[in-house]
Amino acid sequence: MRRMTGLVGGLVALAALVALVAVAGLPWSPAAADQTVVVGGLRFGRGVFVTDRDMSCTVGIGGGGLSFYPTPFIGVGPAPAPLGASSVRYQLKDLGHAYGAEFSVPSVTSTTAAGMSIASQTEATGVAVVEYQGPTLSSNERWIGLAHLTEPPGGFRPVDTAGLTYEWVLWNISAATYTPEGSPATVAHFAAAHGGDADGQFLIGFGCDGSPYWTDAWRVGTPGDVTTYDIERGHPVPTISSAYPIIKAGQHNRMRSLVMEGDVSYDFVPVDLEGKGFRSKHFRYLGTVEIVLYHGSAKFSVHPIRTTAYRWHYRTSDFADGSVSPTLTLQVRTRVFARISASRLHVGQRLVVSGSTTPRQTGTRVTLWRRSDAGRVRLAAGVVDRHGKYRIAMTPRGAAHWTVYATVAAVPGNLAGHSKDFDVTVVR
Repeated sequence: MRRMTGLVGGLVALAALVALVAVAGLPWSPAAADQTVVVGGLRFGRGVFVTDRDMSCTVGIGGGGLSFYPTPFIGVGPAPAPLGASSVRYQLKDLGHAYGAEFSVPSVTSTTAAGMSIASQTEATGVAVVEYQGPTLSSNERWIGLAHLTEPPGGFRPVDTAGLTYEWVLWNISAATYTPEGSPATVAHFAAAHGGDADGQFLIGFGCDGSPYWTDAWRVGTPGDVTTYDIERGHPVPTISSAYPIIKAGQHNRMRSLVMEGDVSYDFVPVDLEGKGFRSKHFRYLGTVEIVLYHGSAKFSVHPIRTTAYRWHYRTSDFADGSVSPTLTLQVRTRVFARISASRLHVGQRLVVSGSTTPRQTGTRVTLWRRSDAGRVRLAAGVVDRHGKYRIAMTPRGAAHWTVYATVAAVPGNLAGHSKDFDVTVVR
């Protein structure tokens, strides 16, 4: 038999507190009817006011954070899942804390469903918490209701929190104080006696004694408008993009990735960048980057000297299956370095242009051009030697002002490249 008792105690002074994000004014969109939504990898996405979080088994909210946050494992549990194929396993290393679901709601008194289904192989101890800023409270204060939960071992069964009797405290966030308030009461009775309804949060979690438990079928809502979340393993796919589609050899270029499942992004997950060089048969590991911001992208700088194919690899984790992005081929131009013997010459004096290429394009023709109103005019040519260097010489036959540059033709693995422009004045 399920046992639920309201307790207030163990009031803990906090070294630091972070105020909860207020949900007042958020654009709530009521559903037309009860619905079930499949959630991959515990990624609920934007516009869904459900998340997983920790809670204190003594004061509900506050009381110090976790030193080690649990990594959820999503897979086959000790009993068939109530929905779909998978459920979520949590186990905490920090005793005195619970982990589970948080539901942000537009009305704490209208909410009639806020809970989850759980299964455990030993007795499961947890807490239910209600938190809201009553109409008579300051922005620095919250009402917190706390009820302790105990579930016997066994297969999945629903546990709901909306109708429980809670013991209540007034939480002063900045002062880190918890002041008991009144007798145990349901949310509706407490709100009626303390200024009325408001938006707020319902929380439910287990693991207070460190024992593992499994959960699925998280649900929240009002009569006729209850959403149940079927939590399954994620199947995300990394995207791939490049700051530039074409670069010069050795130029830094940033490869980017998001790990997406539909329109939902995966944050705080690592992704590996892999590259396959020109004429290589296999991709090789280049580095790992963690996506740390909501809809932030992984970024990794590369600087190939030949055309290279890249892909991002999300590796199988405890909560999602691995996958690779599409392949993106970064085109690379030969980099042509050049210098001129002089920018001012006399008629009959030789103009010498010398330099090198990256990569070494041994045996490749280098052409010297001058710009003209009609396009370009070939002046002379040379060949890249085995050291990757070249030298071109020509003699101007009349006074002129030229803009000259050198080019290298496209070769396998590299697009054509050109040097910077040089201004040359020829006088008599």
